[in-house]
Formats: sequence, C-alpha cells, structure tokens
Amino acid sequence: MSSQTDSDCAHPIPDDTVSHQAEEGRSSCLFVVVRAAFQRKKIWKFLEESGNFVCRFIEPTAVLAAIGTISPDVILCEVAVSTEPVFELLNRLAGVESDACVILIGPDLGVEQVAQSLRSGAFDYLTAPVPASRILDSLQRAS
Repeated sequence: MSSQTDSDCAHPIPDDTVSHQAEEGRSSCLFVVVRAAFQRKKIWKFLEESGNFVCRFIEPTAVLAAIGTISPDVILCEVAVSTEPVFELLNRLAGVESDACVILIGPDLGVEQVAQSLRSGAFDYLTAPVPASRILDSLQRAS
C-alpha cells in the first residue's frame, strides 16, 4: 500500500487561495475528491475550464483538514465500491461548521444506499458515467 503525501491532497492548497480565487474571478471553490487516476485529470480539467477554482484531493478524509484553511462552496466526491470513507466524511462534516454542498459521483448503488447518502447530508448523487452537462447542472443547483 502506498502512502499519500500532503494529507492525501493531490494539489496543495496555497496560503493565498482565497485572494487568488477572487483575483481570477472564479465562480466557485470546489473540493474535488477523485481516487481513480484516469478520472482525476479529466474531471479536474473539466471543472477548471468551466471557471471553477478546484482544490484536488485523492481521499475523502483529507477534505476535513483542508476545510480549516478554506471553506469550499461544493465538495464533489467520488464514491468507490466501499462507501465507508464517504459516509465518514458526511458524518464528520455534520460536526464541522461548513456550508458546502456535497455532490457524490459513483456506481449505481441502489436506491437504499443513495437514499442513505442523501439522508446523511449529500446534496446529490450522480451515477457514473456522468455527462459533463449533468455535473454542471448539479453544481449550479448546489450554488
């Protein structure tokens, strides 16, 4: 098992993130958690090209440490086969003061699992593969 650096953050959050975001006129600050390497570049690039400021993560639990540095508008999180890390993130976010909307992207888990994620605090659950337009639609509704 390989160890991640920067608290599983694939793109460290610079100290001047908030001023940098305002300077560039970005529309939203997104925390994006994607584990699959082939998906990461595609999703991160798409969201950045759509005018969003994207802080990149590989593990859901790394998001909590970063929330102390910057408050995201939306947390877009990939759900793997094991939903445990995502539910841990949702439960811990409930205990932290964060207004971020959480949008989950993952496999078809069935109605019960999706309903449980929504009851646990997720704003939306998008079944992969997700068309880019559907991601943007969910982001607009979350903002």
